[in-house]
Amino acid sequence: MVGGLLTGIFGSSDVVKSLGNDANSTVALATVGAAVAVAFIAAGAVFLLATKSKRGDYFTVGGLLGASAIVLAGASGELWVLYRSGEKLDLGGWQHTIPKVLFCGALALLALYAFRTIPATLKHGLNQPRPAPQSDTIVAANMIIAALKNAHPDINEEAITTAVHKVERADARSPDEPLPPRRSALL
Repeated sequence: MVGGLLTGIFGSSDVVKSLGNDANSTVALATVGAAVAVAFIAAGAVFLLATKSKRGDYFTVGGLLGASAIVLAGASGELWVLYRSGEKLDLGGWQHTIPKVLFCGALALLALYAFRTIPATLKHGLNQPRPAPQSDTIVAANMIIAALKNAHPDINEEAITTAVHKVERADARSPDEPLPPRRSALL
């Protein structure tokens, strides 16, 4: 990602001319490498979505690991192209050392990122999702029911449950339907 950003900055400026005769072809190669890396990263997201579980809207472990491998291949491939491109630049005798150090450092950061985030993502996936919050109407109805039960312990439980279910059905909306505007309790 950073390599693509740097390629975009240097590829569109006059800085390239000061880096030697092969600078234009080097930046062109780095730009193509960045475009291929973006395609790999997008393919990783598509792979993850394509391997969702059939029993629900869940990502599979294999899908996550496969998508991670595709994305890491794209990112490390971009780093390799930038390394090879950097070796062809005129850097005052440092053209073999500077790109190698930057490549190794960036690859180490990418590996650290992968080793920290992939297990954390898998661990996070083991947690149960939080339940959807109840609407204000349902919360208010439950508060009224609790108050009625405390004030009148002889109230028919089935009548209360039926009334609550009617409110829940009336409050249910499709996900596309906009919520009504909220009003203050003082109105």
